[in-house]
Formats: sequence, structure tokens, C-alpha cells
Amino acid sequence: MTPRGAPPVDGAAPGGAAVGGTLLGVGSLPTAVPAATVSPRLGFRAALAVALVGILLGGIAVVSATSATGAAWTDRGYASAAVSAGTWAVAPGGNTCVALNGGGNAVGTCRVTSVRYEEWGSAGNHTRNYYMTFAVSQPGPTRSIQVDIDLSTATGTTTGTGSWNWANTATLVSTGQFTPSSTCAGLPRLQGTTISGWDWATGPAVYFTVTDNRSGAPVATQTCR
Repeated sequence: MTPRGAPPVDGAAPGGAAVGGTLLGVGSLPTAVPAATVSPRLGFRAALAVALVGILLGGIAVVSATSATGAAWTDRGYASAAVSAGTWAVAPGGNTCVALNGGGNAVGTCRVTSVRYEEWGSAGNHTRNYYMTFAVSQPGPTRSIQVDIDLSTATGTTTGTGSWNWANTATLVSTGQFTPSSTCAGLPRLQGTTISGWDWATGPAVYFTVTDNRSGAPVATQTCR
């Protein structure tokens, strides 16, 4: 007995309603509809089409997965390179020199072998003595050396207090062993030329002085431009 308000059972209608054009009485079963007849040739073609679609979809999925993996790897590599590049200090190879003969022409090869300093003073008023050494392949005709260095790559010792301030630095008149050609604002990058006429075969140290109190140093004592 069907509960009140319940929907009719599938395939039957209350009160012997007509289903599919055949009058059915209550409790009678619908006549089974024969399955459609499919040509074997058409069935084979349909199966083949389904298989081809499956292969194409599978290939697209593989390509998509490969592309995503490659993009992710590339992004990680780029990020790593970006973070590393931002934290690297200037390598010693970034300090360069050129050996010059008496006519100012380059001779042989030149290499900066060391840049070191000694520091003293207090915050805002430090002094450093810098020392550079070089190796030249033709010391005989070499008269002077043209230099391009980053002073922040130097190693050194300090007896001073407080931090060094590159924003207020200047090279100072000292022994005349090195003449800057770059600006004070460009420090710690420094360009210039050494004294002429030394015996560069012995690897002598070229000395000059720097202060981080440019604003307090007389302009006449500053050798950077």
C-alpha cells in the first residue's frame, strides 16, 4: 500500500494511467522495451573515436604537468639566483689594474693581489690607511699602475669605535703614492693611478688615506673629486 502523499513508483501511474502509450493497471509491470540494434561497424568506429579522444586528453595532461613542473623549477632557480645575487659581495676579481709604461700605454698584464687597511678613531670620525699590492707580468717597462677597486672588499683591523660611514668618506692627501681620479661620492669604488718609477717586480704596497668625516675635513686635504 502506498503511503499518502508519496510519489508514484517509477514505471507506474496511479489509477492505471497510461505509460508509454500502454494502459497499465495497478500492480501490472511495464513491457520491456527492446534495446536498439547497433551496427557492428558503427560500434567499432565509436569505440575507436573514444579511444583516440582518450589518448589526446592523456597527452594534453602530460604536457600540462610537464609545463607546470618546468615552470616551477625555473621560478625556484630564478628566485635562488635573485636572493644569492643580492647577498654576494664584490669578488676580488672585480678589483682590476692596468700596468702602464712611460708613455702611458698598457704593457703585459696586471693583477690586484691584496687590498687591506688599518683603522682608528670614533663614530663619524674614523681614519683608514689602505695598502694595495699588485703583480705585473712585465715589471721592467712598467712605470705606474692604473687602478679600479672596491674598498669595501678590503680586509683590515681597527682600534676605533662605532661603524664606518661610506656616505661621508673622502681620500686625503698623504704620501703621494696614489692619485685618485674618481669622485668622493663614488666611494667605496675608487679609480686612480699609482706613483711612477717604482720597482714593481718586488710587489711594493701602495699606501693612501681615507676618512669617513669628509664634511669635517678641509677641502684642500681631500684628493677625490
